[in-house]
Amino acid sequence: AGSLYKFSRDGKTITKLLAPVSISNALDWTPDGTTFYYVDTLTMQLDKFDYEDSGITNRRTLVKFDESDGMPDGGCSDSEGGMWIGFWGGSHIRRYDSTGRKTHEIKMPVKNITSCAFAGENLDMLIVTTASADDAENPKSGMTFALEPGIKGNKTVLFN
Repeated sequence: AGSLYKFSRDGKTITKLLAPVSISNALDWTPDGTTFYYVDTLTMQLDKFDYEDSGITNRRTLVKFDESDGMPDGGCSDSEGGMWIGFWGGSHIRRYDSTGRKTHEIKMPVKNITSCAFAGENLDMLIVTTASADDAENPKSGMTFALEPGIKGNKTVLFN
């Protein structure tokens, strides 16, 4: 098992935030920076935490996924505070609002969705990455897709 760490802005301090973890995925913040979303793939859940510069607190499970969904993999947040998650083995991307309600599901022509991120000048394109593992016979597996989901992405805060 591993751990999730935070580096200080000056790069001199490393703080363990969470342990044990298996496969950290879909880490992102709400637009106001007060909530941190986190997927540990093998736990099959989307968690959210309160976030401050000092770290993360008040962990709560937002969504518990079923094995039939596929494995939650990478993801990103949007400008409305929702979280988009790709599902390995699930052939879809889903969006959950801040209460854990599923608001969107986009079916994909491939089995293994690895991650997604918003792009474009207006952050209105959802870029979806996939893998060909266990789906090599599908000529579209391993491709990158660009979608327009009708919701804009959350601006990325750069580490400095």
